[in-house]
Amino acid sequence: MCAQRDVVLFDLDGTVLDTHDAILESLRYATRVVLGAPLPDEVLVAKVGQPLATQMRTFAPDPEVAEELLRVYRANNEQDLNVHIEPFPGIEQVFSALRAEGFTVGVVTSKRHALAESSLIHFGLRDYLACVNGMEDSAGHKPDPDPLIQVAQDLEVPLDRCLYIGDSPYDLQAARAAGIPSIGVTWGKFFSRAVLEPERPQRLIDSMDELLPAIRDVAANG
Repeated sequence: MCAQRDVVLFDLDGTVLDTHDAILESLRYATRVVLGAPLPDEVLVAKVGQPLATQMRTFAPDPEVAEELLRVYRANNEQDLNVHIEPFPGIEQVFSALRAEGFTVGVVTSKRHALAESSLIHFGLRDYLACVNGMEDSAGHKPDPDPLIQVAQDLEVPLDRCLYIGDSPYDLQAARAAGIPSIGVTWGKFFSRAVLEPERPQRLIDSMDELLPAIRDVAANG
């Protein structure tokens, strides 16, 4: 397929993988253990989509406390991680269809690279992807556009051939800062349509059935 934009980049948590419950439970656990009580859920998930270190600093401005939160979170979350998460139904079929139509597919995530690779391999998704950009793979992090710029450089394609799909406002802000179109998705459960709409994605969709048509439309028309 000859598309105007033929590089489709996906966020991971909340977009490709259903990690909502695993992340929330680990955030509750870490704040309860380190701070003495869990914070409200809406506070805990407000920064999901940015690197964990950034999230922990919003809970505890003291660097040592934030570092302990990060340590406790990771110890809890990464134990049997792939047992507690799963791909969203239909995402593998979307990846397969995109590849068959000539699109290049990649993942851009704030998760550490090794963890992202581990989950993608575990669930049989890695072979569909031309690249995985994790937390260590770029200098800046969402909502900074640097991860998207870095991926375009790594793939040796112009940035204007890319579009980005994600479930958080930080995904959509990064795409806008990079000057590329975005598709917002609501099935990740971290952020509502009301939160995502003000970020002005080119499309905002609620079901996996809408994803392929939305990608084709944005790829062809922006």
